[in-house]
Amino acid sequence: MPTLANTLAATATLSAVSVLALPMLGLARANTASQQAIFHARLVARGIEWHATDTGHYAPAFRTNPDGTITHHSAMLLAGGYVASEADFTSPLAPGGGAPSAGSHAMQARRLAFTVNGAIMPPEPLQYSGTDRHYRPVAHRGTAPQSAHRLMHQGEPMAPASTLLVTEWLVTEWLATDGYAALRQGERILSHRPIVPFLGESAGRSPEREAVAGASATPFRYPAAGDIFPDNAPFAEALTSHGPTEINAMGRSHAGHRAAMVMLDGSARLATPRQSVEQRLWGRAFHSITGGRGVGGVGG
Repeated sequence: MPTLANTLAATATLSAVSVLALPMLGLARANTASQQAIFHARLVARGIEWHATDTGHYAPAFRTNPDGTITHHSAMLLAGGYVASEADFTSPLAPGGGAPSAGSHAMQARRLAFTVNGAIMPPEPLQYSGTDRHYRPVAHRGTAPQSAHRLMHQGEPMAPASTLLVTEWLVTEWLATDGYAALRQGERILSHRPIVPFLGESAGRSPEREAVAGASATPFRYPAAGDIFPDNAPFAEALTSHGPTEINAMGRSHAGHRAAMVMLDGSARLATPRQSVEQRLWGRAFHSITGGRGVGGVGG
């Protein structure tokens, strides 16, 4: 499988303009700010791929440490030299360059315009609450609840040209609403979180085949349009509601309410959140599940 690291190794010095020569959808009319945002998204994706090349697997979106602090993948990429500068995590389309850090307990870039596909890079260890259906492990018939730990490796058969790795956070100032409202939890802005589009539960085994015989879990499924925009809510209102899926936190900063997405093969495209679901750009299900260490016992 051609990885982003291989694809971009010879093009690390591309400018924001020349990057448009790579396969993209709907970028011909992109303005300079959009071009720069897409270029930075590709720098982040390239760093993730280079880190995966060195370690053999994709890193968790963030790790919760024993002392309760959080180490975000942006901190890991910066520390390892996989991304050169904190500025690479920002976008000129986002106020302040991106969503601010989740707080003093979170080791991450100060501003984050981009996030990752939680089906490939979920948190570690697995986190859930009684109302969070995205990650909650459930009991197999006749067994105690469990959660497998499986990181996704490079080279797995996944249709890399049509599976997204990095996308943009939603910015809402243009709707005259509170900034980063889709990421807010009280006074905190959860900029360390990945985006998870799936509904359903995890059986804790074989992430790509959640419908395990004998499991009581509801297999992961893509949300319907009504799940993304519940109760026929007005478009602007749906953008800032959490809803039953995290897809509402995906950016719409480019023309046509579209978000930039960088795929596993390094190509980029613009699509709306609904199109990303309709085109199944998030993969088939959870390709990585990070659990097994104190599942359910941590916050974040």
